Amino acid sequence: MCSCELGTTSWRTRLCPHPKDDARFRHAGGGLAISSGASAGWNRDAAASVAGGWQDNLRFVLEWLKDPAGTAAIAPSGRALALLITREIDEGSGKVLELGPGTGIFTDRLITRGVDQSDLTLVEQNPGFVHLLKQRFPRASVLEIDAAALGLVRPPEDDLFGAAVCGLGLRNMPVRQIEAIMRSAFSLMLPGAALYLFTYGRRCSVPMEVLERLGLVAERLGTALLNLPPASVYRIVRVRGIRCDESGRVHAIR
Repeated sequence: MCSCELGTTSWRTRLCPHPKDDARFRHAGGGLAISSGASAGWNRDAAASVAGGWQDNLRFVLEWLKDPAGTAAIAPSGRALALLITREIDEGSGKVLELGPGTGIFTDRLITRGVDQSDLTLVEQNPGFVHLLKQRFPRASVLEIDAAALGLVRPPEDDLFGAAVCGLGLRNMPVRQIEAIMRSAFSLMLPGAALYLFTYGRRCSVPMEVLERLGLVAERLGTALLNLPPASVYRIVRVRGIRCDESGRVHAIR
């Protein structure tokens, strides 16, 4: 794990580059949902993405061969999923945290929706993807660090994140690691901020036990049927009146 460098720069640059029927799994709107504009964008998917089409597909395969567990996927997410997972985030969201951006398909969509590059913090542990992200998004803060270690850094109150997007393969991780990632992310987020993630499974990839321990609730926004494979998107927020500190302890908000 990398060390911190104290200085006058933003806290994000101080890190070295290195359901079943349960109220916590509510479905927003009922039924399956395809992200707005996904059908119209299907024919543009291969050509219009910043990810670079076949070149990024090849890059993902190569990175997966080197580290299957770390990469978790052999291809970048598609445009339909990018539309769905970012649809509630815009320029009014403030600073945005992205965990596991890979080649930047979600990042590009966030910028299209009005989020300024300088308001983006991209957390990526794969050195190859880190190099690519720095080239594609030069004004964003790119941190080469384990997402679970983010909680070790305490930003100023006015530098907390208004939204977060998670592209990590949580289903491939042990429960303890998932909990550490969620705890770290929410310790850096504003009280009303939401974290958005996707899963290829039938349930949210954050286990119920983790949600309960951290005072969180997950709600399914819909399914990007045009993604290969189809993926469901969940919004995770704090239970009203509850907050989680950097150590994972849950407190009532007075």
